[in-house]
Amino acid sequence: MFELILIGALFVPVLWLAIFMRWRWGLYGLLLYLPFAGAVTLLMSPNKAPLLFKDIFFVIPAYISFFVFHIRDLRMATIPGVVLGSMLALAALVLIQTMNPGVTNLLVAAIGVKVWLFYMPLMFLAAAAINTPEDLLRIFRLLLVIAVIPCAIGLIQWAASATIGHEAAITAFYGRAAAGATQRFAQFDYGGAYYRIPSTFTFTAQYFGFTLAMLVPAYILLSIDPSRAWRNFAWFMFGLIIVASILSGARASVVFVPLLIAAMYLVEGRLSGLTAGIVMIPLLMFAVLYVAGIDPLRIVGATGFLVGQYAEQIVVKSIIDAVVEFPLGQGTGMNTGPARHVFAGGTFKAFESYYAKAIAELGVVGLLAVLAVFASIILSGYRIMRRTRVPGSKRCAAALVAFFIVMAINSGKGWNVDLDPINVYFWIFAGILFKLPYLEVFPLQRRPEALAARGTEIAGRPSPPGVR
Repeated sequence: MFELILIGALFVPVLWLAIFMRWRWGLYGLLLYLPFAGAVTLLMSPNKAPLLFKDIFFVIPAYISFFVFHIRDLRMATIPGVVLGSMLALAALVLIQTMNPGVTNLLVAAIGVKVWLFYMPLMFLAAAAINTPEDLLRIFRLLLVIAVIPCAIGLIQWAASATIGHEAAITAFYGRAAAGATQRFAQFDYGGAYYRIPSTFTFTAQYFGFTLAMLVPAYILLSIDPSRAWRNFAWFMFGLIIVASILSGARASVVFVPLLIAAMYLVEGRLSGLTAGIVMIPLLMFAVLYVAGIDPLRIVGATGFLVGQYAEQIVVKSIIDAVVEFPLGQGTGMNTGPARHVFAGGTFKAFESYYAKAIAELGVVGLLAVLAVFASIILSGYRIMRRTRVPGSKRCAAALVAFFIVMAINSGKGWNVDLDPINVYFWIFAGILFKLPYLEVFPLQRRPEALAARGTEIAGRPSPPGVR
């Protein structure tokens, strides 16, 4: 422990100083570290300090640098007013509910505020950081390159589980923390073992959320990257991410991976691509499961049954129960997972549905505020996509809007928006989405010709404040 404190005392001030000078380093550092934060936490278990490393090392200094030392750069963040309004309404409600008499102690409320609001400002940093199509390429390429490691480790863990046993394989990676990362080495029998795989995350749901998010930059780079090598890499990663997600042990992947891919094609209006995807993606998923020794029909049938059961028991019933029990809410943090460890009296009643959680903490008006945030982001993004005639911008906007639609659907069942890494990617993707109207993202391999063809139309396009 002393060594950890000493390293922190030497490392953190240097890192903070660098980020104070260039706030973008904090954003890129966060993106580099985020996929491995869970592995650090597991390897250092039972020490709880690593849970805050990404915030201490990157998020907090980036916020201070951006909002204090480089506040003028905020002019480059272009966020629709309706989105800002819905976010401010939710933030105000979260803060007001910290004073609810039902909150057992201030620490519970503080944790609740952190989970609800702490990563929202990343939207401004992402929007301000991307000012050219090349900036957009850089961040998506970075995400895909990093994604190779978690996907590869996840597949290695699956192969090792199939070879030497699930418990032995994950214990070799994470020691005593392996049981918690796999729900005590849970697996399902679908003609073959379907293992819970954590990869570099603290549990399977986070790994699945990561793979789902990484489909977005892979899909976008398939068509907008000017480099054939990078486009080929994006194709490779698109397939690798699908395989890794299916073999993560999260049965939700069987539903949400094809749903996200279909949504990206559908939002953009690429019906031919959608038709091909409807055929090819299920075939790929069936092939992956078959090669893994898992009966595809059994897992699809079981997942279909679970979807119906979850829709009835979790989505509908839990929301109704939350409305009946807590119509006015019981206070910020009172249904937030990490807050259960600091309860001082009272009973922690967890609702699996993110929407039921909103009601339990913030009341029915809290659910409306959450829905308003989702709706404002989706509708504003869809408006951006419809208004642009720039192919690359349209492709980016469609993929990002599809991601937010799928997250809104997924939130009926789970808390992915509260968890690493979706809690970070959600707001960074939102910032990127709202900067698209100012980027003119052509399929970049044809950008000079397209620019010449459009001429004065592009010259007349408005620039965001602060961008030249």
